[in-house]
Amino acid sequence: MRDKTNDYNILLYTLIVFALSGLLLLLHFIFEPVADYWVVFPQFAPVLTVILLLVARKRKGVTFNVKHRLHINKKVLIYSICATLFVFVVFGGFGFALSVFGKSFSQWDIPFLKWNTPSLSIGFICVLAGCIGEEIGWRGFLLPAFNRNYPLIISSLFTGVLWGAWHLDFGDGVLGFFVTILFSVSLSIIMSWFQLKSDGSIITAIVLHFFVNFFARSTLFDMSLFSHFSLSLLLGVCGVILFFADRKTFMSKENAT
Repeated sequence: MRDKTNDYNILLYTLIVFALSGLLLLLHFIFEPVADYWVVFPQFAPVLTVILLLVARKRKGVTFNVKHRLHINKKVLIYSICATLFVFVVFGGFGFALSVFGKSFSQWDIPFLKWNTPSLSIGFICVLAGCIGEEIGWRGFLLPAFNRNYPLIISSLFTGVLWGAWHLDFGDGVLGFFVTILFSVSLSIIMSWFQLKSDGSIITAIVLHFFVNFFARSTLFDMSLFSHFSLSLLLGVCGVILFFADRKTFMSKENAT
């Protein structure tokens, strides 16, 4: 039986995170230099939204168990290493392929760019902070909220669609916007699996997200729409293979904690 209070909290989260992201985006007009360090203020909208919901609706179905979501044990470490290897193989391999065949795809593919930031170490910290800010909301709160009522595979799809739409990536027009959603959905399936295999800890998702953003910043930033679509399909294939390899996990529901 579906939890209507939970559905309402999901709706609230979605509305607030989109509105708050718009407000935080305005900060980039005030603090323009922060872009040099890859600080993206809207990345902190998800965690702020969770905090707002916890304060406003803590007695009405909104939960976020910090100890559970951020725990680290042997299983989390193992799956974090596996997630890192996955990103390096898929994204690194794709970036290498672009460096060799990119010109055959599009004149706009320029992989392996130098990370243009005044401080690489500060850039790493900023990217990591942004990933933490996102994951506390998307996979720390929203994914488990969906997973109370739906199997993991459906929850991953719902979360991925909202996560992708939230990026509002119209750099390549409307088609580019939908490619970003496809990319986010494909990646969401993989990240959700890693998270559930890590007993619900979002540490693995944060690690995976960090290295995805690392490659996006350093090697794949100037991909063409075609290449972005190709990478999204590749991730989608990986997600489908993962689903058929471990359907039990993808069809499971999580007890809310």
